[in-house]
Amino acid sequence: MLRTRALVALWMIGILAVGAIVFIGVAINIASGMDAERERIVSIRAVHGRMWRTLVGMRHGQRDFVLSPQPELRETVDRLRQSVDRDMAHLDELERDPQQLERLQQLKVDLAHWGEEWSLRSQNASAPAALVTESDRTYDAVVSLLSAFDAREQELADKGRQLLLNRRRLFFLIVGSYALLSCAVLGFVMIAAKRQLLDPLTELTESTHRIEEGDLDAAHQTLRDDEIGILINSFGKMAQAVRVRERELALAL
Repeated sequence: MLRTRALVALWMIGILAVGAIVFIGVAINIASGMDAERERIVSIRAVHGRMWRTLVGMRHGQRDFVLSPQPELRETVDRLRQSVDRDMAHLDELERDPQQLERLQQLKVDLAHWGEEWSLRSQNASAPAALVTESDRTYDAVVSLLSAFDAREQELADKGRQLLLNRRRLFFLIVGSYALLSCAVLGFVMIAAKRQLLDPLTELTESTHRIEEGDLDAAHQTLRDDEIGILINSFGKMAQAVRVRERELALAL
């Protein structure tokens, strides 16, 4: 019986320990995933901002080419356009939100139209002002998409931060509750061990000291049927046998 109780207590402590390890592992996995998601959004915003700045530079380069059609300016515009294409490809790899992917596709179409239109009209730029006006109109549509993309990415970042905050609160709530549960279980085990094991052994030790001093009535019996009860009853029977033997010796003398 006592062995069964001890095994139950050990199993309870073991389950608490395993539960804590599993919870910590799951929490670390979730935290790693959220860190990766946060880094992905930061990378998207960085690439998006770089691409936007490149488009601004490309727009100014195209205007300068209209005013002064030099080969160096066209090379600069082409180089900036290639940089935009690389950033678009990078955004395609990083982005996962359906709305953002749809905006990226529309942005590709508008940029391709803007580039083709500029290349076609810049070859016969007889009316530079009209070309710049048309280019600005197309660029405004691109800027509108860029702004919508940035606003949506900011919204996703805010949601990610709020989710992180909520999960952090939940984590501390679970940790606190688990700590209280663990303390309650350990306290119960300690109290049960004191009542079932330490207190009877202390009483038995005191009885042995009293018997050693000559008080053979110090031993007592118990109704417990576990190992401690067997030990106490056996000790009591031994003390009673010694007491009976001493009486018989006294009568014989």
